[in-house]
Amino acid sequence: MSDTSDYMWENMRNYHGVMLGHFERKKMKWQDTSEIQALRRRYAQRSTSETERDKSKAAPKQRSVNIRATCFDYNKKACSEVGDHTLASGKKVFHICSYCARTEKVPRNHRETECRKKMGKEKMSKNE
Repeated sequence: MSDTSDYMWENMRNYHGVMLGHFERKKMKWQDTSEIQALRRRYAQRSTSETERDKSKAAPKQRSVNIRATCFDYNKKACSEVGDHTLASGKKVFHICSYCARTEKVPRNHRETECRKKMGKEKMSKNE
């Protein structure tokens, strides 16, 4: 625990969100230590300066999301990649809900096909 201040809040939040998402989707178990460590190396990088460490102690801010950066295949349950990745075109895409990214500008670690907000809105529009 002595190195907790070495990590930025956003990096740790993203790492835990991705990791828990993998557990929920049964892509990973607690015993899969090598996969957990690979995710940690990918998402939880140490802060490189005092300024970054000071920023990480401040209240977390919601990051804005570019809808074009969501993985289309992930949202349709067709992506074979584990976690965020780069397409052959060189574009980096994220495994986040494209509906939440588009409507709320917030990254959420679920698929659009599983989005309760989208399902709730569709249900309400059918009742009208």
